Parts: sequence; structure tokens; C-alpha cells
Amino acid sequence: MTWEPVPFVIGNGAIHSEGVFRTLAFQALNGNEGVLGAGDLKVSALGTPGGFVNVATGAAAMIGRGAAQLAEMYAARMPTVDTVPIGATGSGAGRSDLIIARIEDPNVAGSPWAQPSSVAAGPYVFTRVISGVPNTTRTVAELNLGYTAVALARVDIPVSTSAITQAMIVDLRKVANPRTDRRAYTNNPTTTINLTAAAPADWFGTWTVDVPLWATRAVVILTIGGVKHTRLSSSAAGTATGSVRVALGSLFTQTAGYNLETTLNNSTSRNMFGAADTVALPLAVRGTNQTLRIQGAQTGGNVPVAADVNTFATVDVEFQEGAV
Repeated sequence: MTWEPVPFVIGNGAIHSEGVFRTLAFQALNGNEGVLGAGDLKVSALGTPGGFVNVATGAAAMIGRGAAQLAEMYAARMPTVDTVPIGATGSGAGRSDLIIARIEDPNVAGSPWAQPSSVAAGPYVFTRVISGVPNTTRTVAELNLGYTAVALARVDIPVSTSAITQAMIVDLRKVANPRTDRRAYTNNPTTTINLTAAAPADWFGTWTVDVPLWATRAVVILTIGGVKHTRLSSSAAGTATGSVRVALGSLFTQTAGYNLETTLNNSTSRNMFGAADTVALPLAVRGTNQTLRIQGAQTGGNVPVAADVNTFATVDVEFQEGAV
């Protein structure tokens, strides 16, 4: 086997094939296919449910799956909403349909596609519906059809149904090259700060965070070390119960509980607290500055929990991009 004779890029009038340009696209996109933006090509029901669905504007990258295609990728854009018909089901059974974006390139060896009405203007890319797929289907590749395409959604249609509702639509989009931005925030108190609130309230550690415009979720991990729990002389054991969490503006992680007990008089223990969660970021939060805060509560017990000069806290935040 020999090399393709003209690599990218040779001068003096050398003619480059379409394939070598698609190889450049493959490299630029790291060989990852999918939609290019978080909201691109989202499938949704009509405002008044009917026998159609809407596919939002956007762009996608698709790996070339022709028999002779090696490390090639197509990039396509859809600047207007596409309204796609979905067939009704009968009284016998329900059905699952896969909605895909598909490249139909008749110029690739072994291609099943016919030339379009205009060689210059196409079209060569379409929204298509593959009807009657297994109700577990999540990718086009699972169907072994050899298509250059990406899955956008699966519509699981009940028996005797002609109107498609949002509840029937399973979003299957993947962002081809999702962005991430990981940051760590630390705090070491300079004084003793007791945790006395009965409901979650700001405790210690506050930062201003700029949320990336593209971020659709944040993975938040809170670690607090050296939390102070002191029991004075008493006939009863020193106990404390409560919880901690992280606030990002008006968004909150799940709370994580603690339950402490100290039995020795005049003794101090040091404890580790923590919490972790993935927080969805609504559109109104993206691209804004938000206040990141550690919050805690002490809901029971007879001795205080406190952060002091021997306490540290780390809040690890990774902003992620995903299809929404």
C-alpha cells in the first residue's frame, strides 16, 4: 500500500483530495464526533404536541465511516430549526425511532447515496429518522449500518400514539470536545469560628467565582480537615451532629452529615468533614460571577464544633460542558 500522493499541504498547484482535508478536520476535532455546543441540535416536542419534533440549530462533527475512509471527519451546520415528522404507532405495539444527523456523500467509494440535485450546492447532510430501533439504542454505530452519522435523540412512542410529547424523547447528544476548567479554593481560619446554626448557613471560606459561559455543570468536592470538637468536664459524653455543604450562588450541593462523640474529659478531637456533588448550572448562572461558600449546621449535641487556626478547607470545583 502506498501513501496518498498529495499530503496537506503542497504548493505549486498540487491538487489535494477531499479526504486529506477531512483528515485535517479529524485532527482538529481530536477524532471526537458529536455536537459542537451544549445546546446544539437538541430534539424537542412541539409546543402543542403533534406528529413532528423540532431539531434546534447547531453544528456537529461526524467520523467518516465509508469503507475506504481513514481518519476522516465531516463538519456540518444547521442554521435554522428542522421540523421532522414522526410516524404514529398502531394498536399493536409501541415503537422507538432514532433521530440522527447524517452525511450522505455519494463521492466516497462504496457510498449508497445518489448525487444531489446540485453537485455544487447539495444538500449532502440531513436530519433522518431510523424507525423501529431497539429501545436501548444510544448510538448509530450500535445499528451497524455503516452510516456517517451521529445520534441526536431516541423517541420511545407508546402504542396508539400520534402526538409526540417531551417525555417520549431521550436526548442522546454528546458534545464532541467538551471543555473543562478545574480550580481549587483554600481557606485557613485565623480565629475560632463555632458552628452553631441549626440550619445550613455560611460557616467559613468565601470566594468570588467566575462561571464559564460554556459550563453546564460543576463537580464540587469539599474537604475540611482539623475540625475541632472539645469536651469539657462533664458526666455526659460530648456529642455533636449536623451537616456541611457548598453553596454556589443560590445553588447547593447535597449536604453530608457528621456524628461526633468524645468521651474523655477536657479532651479535643480533630475530625475530617466533606461533601461532594455534581450541580447543574442553569443558563442564568453561566458567564456570571457567583459567590462560593462553605456552609454548615449543628443540629444536635452538647458541645460545639469549630474551625480554628488548625483547620483547613479545600473546595475543588471542576466546571464541565455537556449537552443540555
